[in-house]
Amino acid sequence: MFGSFDEKFWKDQSVVTREGHAQALAALERAKRAGKPVQMGWLGRGLQVVNKSQPCVMKSRGLVLWKEPGVEAALSVYHRL
Repeated sequence: MFGSFDEKFWKDQSVVTREGHAQALAALERAKRAGKPVQMGWLGRGLQVVNKSQPCVMKSRGLVLWKEPGVEAALSVYHRL
């Protein structure tokens, strides 16, 4: 997966923020360091295929951290919600 935080794209809404994106990245890093499975998902059409000949290569414009008791997941968002 390729990703970045597209600040101009998200500037007029409150769901995807730079702070939330950083928190989601930190959660992914913690899972990796702990050797735990990465909890990853998406909201809406949260990922964009980069190349149709490689459908498993995706691009994200921002991440949101989702927390529930005992669960922490990074959710990708590509299109506006």
